[in-house]
Amino acid sequence: MGTIMCSRCGNNTFELERVSVNDDYDRQVVVRCSSCKLNVGVADVNSPQSIRQTQLAQNAAIKRIAASLKVSLTGIDLPS
Repeated sequence: MGTIMCSRCGNNTFELERVSVNDDYDRQVVVRCSSCKLNVGVADVNSPQSIRQTQLAQNAAIKRIAASLKVSLTGIDLPS
């Protein structure tokens, strides 16, 4: 697997920062280079759709891992 690097400075460490856009209602998380501070990604943390998509992706990953390890998830509620 390759290393992810900043396109501006070549650094390979990143940080998350919570920022506000249009007052405090539209809060987002920005992924940025920890060296030159170039923004490389953003996620809307207020969006119910975003939260639900993340939850569904996490549930699918848990199910795949459990299946590969042959672990039963009987009795565990993981909506699809």
